[in-house]
Amino acid sequence: MIKVQRFPFNAFEVNTYVLYDESRKCIVIDAGMQDQSENDEIVAYIEGNGLKPVMLLNTHTHIRTLIIFWEMLFWRKSIGCRLLPIAMLKR
Repeated sequence: MIKVQRFPFNAFEVNTYVLYDESRKCIVIDAGMQDQSENDEIVAYIEGNGLKPVMLLNTHTHIRTLIIFWEMLFWRKSIGCRLLPIAMLKR
């Protein structure tokens, strides 16, 4: 069974989701963390539940997700998962 945790981050209340199952592998969707406290919140959730991020996924783009996209490149390197910017794929 897939579990979903929603985090409404920043002043825009960007919905960020963590999806995971019994394998403890997780996907972070539309990361919208704006500051260190929000970043700490999602990291604490991931670590506190023993999750292993395997993919960061962006489903759409706007100014906040463009900024976060570059931040996620750094985050991806530190946790070792794939980055998949869906909104930037050519159709």
